[in-house]
Amino acid sequence: VFVDLPEIGSKVNRGESFGSVESVKAVEEMNAPVSGEVIDRNEVVLANPEDLQNDPHGKGWLLLVRPADISQMEELLDSSSYASKVSGI
Repeated sequence: VFVDLPEIGSKVNRGESFGSVESVKAVEEMNAPVSGEVIDRNEVVLANPEDLQNDPHGKGWLLLVRPADISQMEELLDSSSYASKVSGI
């Protein structure tokens, strides 16, 4: 029902909260996968939080971040690797 995102130009730090998402049942913090500068944010998802659930790989994107340390990118999972890790949950 609500998404909170940092402003463009803000810094995010790997593993630290950069915003939150609120559903009918709970509020969850979102943690940055890499450190860097926010160069864009999805204003549409702020107005339509349901896009985050309905189309997370399309209209539901959150931020574009310019990484401070490109080597952190090497530790991220692609979508199929992530799906295989959580398939048993």
